This record gives sequence, structure tokens and C-alpha cells, in this order.
Amino acid sequence: MKISREDSSKLKFLFLIALDVPKFYNGMITGIMLFQEVLTFILSAIILCLFIIGVYPHRDYEYVSEEDYPHFKIIKAAMEKHKIIPDLHKLFTFYTVQTKFMNGSKSAQMGNELSKEDTQEPPHISYCHDDDAYYTIIMSDLDAPTPGKPYLREWLHWLVVNIPRDNITAGETLGEYIAPVTKNFTGRHRYVITAYRQPGGFRQLRFHEDRLDNKSDVGRVRFSTNTFANDYNYGDPWAMNFWYMSHDNKRWHK
Repeated sequence: MKISREDSSKLKFLFLIALDVPKFYNGMITGIMLFQEVLTFILSAIILCLFIIGVYPHRDYEYVSEEDYPHFKIIKAAMEKHKIIPDLHKLFTFYTVQTKFMNGSKSAQMGNELSKEDTQEPPHISYCHDDDAYYTIIMSDLDAPTPGKPYLREWLHWLVVNIPRDNITAGETLGEYIAPVTKNFTGRHRYVITAYRQPGGFRQLRFHEDRLDNKSDVGRVRFSTNTFANDYNYGDPWAMNFWYMSHDNKRWHK
């Protein structure tokens, strides 16, 4: 049986196609596997983003409800007026740290003045909190040694971590409380207490800093609240409060 030239060309074409079929399928399988890898990467990135959003308390400051955060405007105005932003924090907080001294007879009120005698003992602390989270409290002086030349900023007065809810007595003290001490002719100093919500839910963190007693200033001079917060991925500050103490020879009055 003779095969015509035309039929021979057709058979050759079909034969070449048959040879290319495995290559075609291999290429298609490779493409599918690559698509699956890309899809897996995208899904992993989405899950990671959702995890970060859920764990770290980053907030949308553009849409603040006064009903949900009734004190936000007061906090924002005070932080701007007294330059807590940008001297310490870059963002506003939604909550205040209720800070009471002298068995509640004296308290920090976002920029009022307290005396050395008022602040000799650690304050009673409370703040809005989640029941399934640990918190950190940091108290520091922003104006050491003087407001005009604060080259010792920040001077750390108190540092407590792993605080369940707002029960500071159950927390882990990294820096024992040292009361502010007035020094004549060094101006009015701002003392700020900041609360951070620790990441990881209701799980304590491990801290590697040396424990600081209240008998020395070692480890307290030029402390950085922001560096400490960044080292442990705290995210935005949760709550804060502050007051002034006059370091002049004469009490300052508004």
C-alpha cells in the first residue's frame, strides 16, 4: 500500500504532535505547581497580616468615634499642647492611665502640677484593659536635667511588665519606683506614665533587661521608651498620663 506524499506529511505532523504532548503536559503541570506556590504565598501573607492586625493594637486615627473614645479629643489636645508628641510619642492614645497618689487625694490630670511630697510612693494605676492581655507600665522624666537641655532624656523612674489586666502588683518589676526629686533652678519637668498592651494575648513575655533597684541610677539615664517598646513589638501606646513638677526654688502656679 502506497502512502501519498500528502498522507505522509499528515502522519509526520501527527507524530510530531504526539512527541510534543508529554512536553505540553509537563509544562502545564509545572505551571499549575507554580500557580499553587504563588497562591500559597499570597494566602500566607494574608493570614500573617490578619494575625498582626489581631495581635498588635494598631488603630485607625482617622475614624475616631467620640462615643467609643470620649476622652480622645482631651488626650490629643493635651499631648499636643505639652509636646508629649513629638518629644516622647508619635501617636495619640485613646485611653488615659488613671494615676493616683496619696491614697487618691492627688492625681495626674494630663498636665497638672504635683509636688515632690505628693509623689513619694508609687501611684495606684488603672486603665481601660482587655481581660485576656498583659500590659507594661513605663514612667519617665522627659526633661532631665533641664527642659531647655534635656540631654539625659529619658530618666526612667518605674518599669513594670507582664501586668495582668491592670493589676500592677501582680506584674514583674524591671525597674523599681524612684520618686521624682526636685533640684532647684532646673525648671518644670514632665513626668509621663505610658501603658502598652503586650503582644501575644494572655501570654507573658520573657525580658532580658537587668533588674534595677531603687538605690542607683544605673540603667535609668537616657532610657528610651520607644526603643524598649520596639524591641518587644508593642505597637502603639495604649494609654498615658502626665504631670509637671517644679524644680525651681519657688512653686510654679498657673
